Amino acid sequence: MDDSWLSDDDQLLAELGAAMAEAQQVPDTFVQSGKSAFTWYGVDSELAALVSDSAAAATAPAALGMRSERPVQRSLTFATAELTIELDVHVDAVRGQVTPPRSGTVQVRGAAGVERSVDIDDLGWFVIKPVPVGAYRLSVRLDDGPSALTDWISE
Repeated sequence: MDDSWLSDDDQLLAELGAAMAEAQQVPDTFVQSGKSAFTWYGVDSELAALVSDSAAAATAPAALGMRSERPVQRSLTFATAELTIELDVHVDAVRGQVTPPRSGTVQVRGAAGVERSVDIDDLGWFVIKPVPVGAYRLSVRLDDGPSALTDWISE
């Protein structure tokens, strides 16, 4: 850029306009995240409230003397009036169970939309591998019952 804009008002205004336009541009990923946060995923899905989160608990299971084959990094429980979704976030996977137990599907939804779907078996169990990166939420659809949408889950 040369200094000719110092003496040319029209060029100065053009340069300032270009600078302002560039400063107001929003990255596409930010726009997608915003749209995803406010999208109504389903009229028939009830928002599952977070009722328990081990990240907020004062004591960890290891401190209570409990042992597990796979170390649990975080345990979460979401509930609606009709179902409960229990999650254990491990290093390698998210393991969950829906109660009362019914088969169905869990969709993992990230900022850009649906990332993947996993089946829920007849006992209500499901496994999401690998652990989703960044913020995500789960949309649970049972074959013969209610559906629910969890709040956003992040590390």
